[in-house]
Amino acid sequence: MIDAGPNTLLERGAELEGLASQLGAARAAQGSVALLEAPAGQGKTSLLRVLRAEAAHDGLRVLTATGAPLERDFAFGIVRQLFDAELHTADEARRERLFAGAAALAEPVFATAPTSDEEDPAHSTMYGLYWLAANLAAEQPLLLVIDDAHWADAPSLRFLDALARRVEDLPVLLAIGARPAEPGAEQALLDGLATAPATRLLRPQALSERAVKALVNAKFDAEPAFVTACFETTRGNPLLVTELLKGTPFTGRADEAEAVRTTVPGTVARTVTARIRRLSDHALAVARATAVLGDATSLERVAALAGIAPEEAAMELDQLAQADLIDTADARFTHPMVREVVESDLGAQGARLHREAARILHEAGALDGVVATHLLAAEPAQDPWASAILARAGRRALAEGAPDVALTLLARCSPPTPDSLLGLGVAQFRVGADPIAALDEAARTGSPEVAAEATKVAAAALVLRSEPRRAAARLRAVLPSTPEPARGELQDQLVETLAYRDDDAQEYLAAVDEHAHTGRPTMLCHLAHARAMAGAPRSEVLPAWRRAFADSRVFARLGVERFAALWALDALLAVEAADEAKEAIRAMTDLTNRAGSRSSAGGAAWMEARWERRFGHLRRAEELALHGLELASGDHIPETAIGTTLAGIRLDRGDVAGAREAISTIPEPGATVAIFGVWAIRARFHLEEGDPEAALASLERQERADTSRRWLIGLREDSHALRVRILAALGRTEEAEAFAAAEIAKAAAREAFGAESVLRLAIGDVEGAVAAAERSPLPLVHATAVAELGFKLRREGRRADARIPLREARDLAHRCGATALEARVHEELVVAGARPQRLAFSGVDALTAQERRVAELAVRGLRNREIAEALFVSLKTVEVHLGRAYTKLGIQGRSQLADALSD
Repeated sequence: MIDAGPNTLLERGAELEGLASQLGAARAAQGSVALLEAPAGQGKTSLLRVLRAEAAHDGLRVLTATGAPLERDFAFGIVRQLFDAELHTADEARRERLFAGAAALAEPVFATAPTSDEEDPAHSTMYGLYWLAANLAAEQPLLLVIDDAHWADAPSLRFLDALARRVEDLPVLLAIGARPAEPGAEQALLDGLATAPATRLLRPQALSERAVKALVNAKFDAEPAFVTACFETTRGNPLLVTELLKGTPFTGRADEAEAVRTTVPGTVARTVTARIRRLSDHALAVARATAVLGDATSLERVAALAGIAPEEAAMELDQLAQADLIDTADARFTHPMVREVVESDLGAQGARLHREAARILHEAGALDGVVATHLLAAEPAQDPWASAILARAGRRALAEGAPDVALTLLARCSPPTPDSLLGLGVAQFRVGADPIAALDEAARTGSPEVAAEATKVAAAALVLRSEPRRAAARLRAVLPSTPEPARGELQDQLVETLAYRDDDAQEYLAAVDEHAHTGRPTMLCHLAHARAMAGAPRSEVLPAWRRAFADSRVFARLGVERFAALWALDALLAVEAADEAKEAIRAMTDLTNRAGSRSSAGGAAWMEARWERRFGHLRRAEELALHGLELASGDHIPETAIGTTLAGIRLDRGDVAGAREAISTIPEPGATVAIFGVWAIRARFHLEEGDPEAALASLERQERADTSRRWLIGLREDSHALRVRILAALGRTEEAEAFAAAEIAKAAAREAFGAESVLRLAIGDVEGAVAAAERSPLPLVHATAVAELGFKLRREGRRADARIPLREARDLAHRCGATALEARVHEELVVAGARPQRLAFSGVDALTAQERRVAELAVRGLRNREIAEALFVSLKTVEVHLGRAYTKLGIQGRSQLADALSD
């Protein structure tokens, strides 16, 4: 158990034992979180102080931070407290090691100047901070201590939450102290920390009367009635007991019990103030200056704010330390409650002191974010100097991925400028608030460049609100006055915006034709997509694709958050260009890995899942879709897209119950997300459930949404075949055959042989379906067509002939993960007189999607650490996946992977 030293903590044995266990686990590379939750004064800070001393004695690196009310609006303030000192003392070589790999994504947080805020870096910053902590822990086991986390800024709490959910594979103990339900706290984030799998929740309880007696008797021999009064009125709160004994002239007599009961309710406030005033005339001013300055405290600054000479301020600080109010080692109050008492006593002069503190810190070269926290605590005023600092701090918060903090800062800019209004609109957009008013004012009062940027953000916001018509109108209005290169960017965005219009596809197609000659990648991506969706053959689609992606850096130019690349990738899937699509998805995935964006990684996983569904293995497709959903959690549009794909994959595998579960999580689709085929997948589900009427109603709803578009994400060949099956199930045979004949001709003309095969199967043309499938790269389509041929031959009584295609179909179904089809074919083989053995997955087919991805990245030369960064997993997870892959492939190590995967 941790030794609390000579000043043993009373009745904290269970907490100390638990912390000792977690500390030992961290030394053994089994990380965890200790969340100490208790009211003020109940021992959290003391426990953390003892833990720090024990960890340092045991050889752990100890990094600490303490929250404060003033710093809630200082983005990553807690993070900076944790890491700044360590980074400041690191030489160039060590700093390079600490920010190696994905950790480089966090370096802007510690830079003196902000980076670009064009894309929301929130996810990448969190990802980089995780790897910074991992790099530090790789040098030496690590204890991170955060006290008063109820006052921590939201971005720092998000980092702590992200670390808490992946800490188990690191030699790290994350120890956090917080009050429960503190007003103004980011309670949802604190609650999330409490529910992380690696978190142990410790709740120090109030002291018993016996422990209170021990505290009292340490000062004087008290009579029982006095002890009882102390216990009942302090309710066993250790700090209240201590302050009661420090600040009052009691001697422990029984006749003092009543006086104790009237003293305690204001004990801390009264005794702290009284102890300060007893020292000197300037002691209170110095204490107030120290409280106002917070972590920015220094002797010179305290003196300036208190209005006295530094030598005199030093004397006053020594007196405050002797009165056990301030710890001179770090110029902090001995307990947060002491600081709270001083702050609460500021009254009306608090705002004035904070404004003066802002000027002192600014002149001393403090970060704008630090100065801004004091300006927020001052009275609002029309002050261009203050407005400029708030604007710069807000822009930096945006660049660091803290839009909630940026919103608070930029909203206080007075007078507002076009630049601050633009930043305010961007912040509102990123947190989900309405940005239109701020962006309109920025566009009205700003330069053409500011107006263009404001219009881009406003248009994106309107598209997300399913108002693409208004978005397009805004873009058109500002285009004539916009100079290059911003003009080209607006034209690209106009085309993407028109793609969301559900009332006039021709306008979108006309815009694509008009601007395709520019050769800009975005336009070429849309050109490839428009041609594919219009039914053009592969020979007309691929040239536009190749021009767009002639430069391998095109994804970086398009940006990981842009949809243009997805449009073009969809064109490749539509024309069944398997190799080109795989190469493009790999390039896209590499970019998202470098960017550290979880949402973009979710989009890449979605595209990989769709590729595997069409050209690869359904089991891997399902795993990728689930991974994409995890990465996109909380983002409505990608969740809808990936959930729809997941439902389709499960139906392909014959898992109707699993498809029902996936569909149930998809919200009722609006116009914007109808493009993902939500109603079409519901139609297929209804048909599988034996309800063709409901299936037709859902499919017709999808078709109404699709009719005006023609530029769909995923050409609806599946829907065409589905319509044929539904009509046949309803007895409308002639209508089904006529519709199928027309669509078969279109599919053949564009060389979409997989689509042709599915349509032929829907009308019973089994031989034609097999012939088309043999020209298609779609394994499930091929397996299904060959299986249907075997079924047909068996029904005709040609059992020996049937066994040949059935055996082929079973192998094809097994290789693409179509488990339900494989099972049905197995049964048909038995009926046909064969004695088939159950197939077991082995070799490459036995790998899960994640095992295969890890193995493929290893083959490409990535080290385990780089693979972990690329896949948003821990280093230990990579090691486990590689070990399992070696076992399944029957190999001994990495050097054999390439040959094993190619078998």
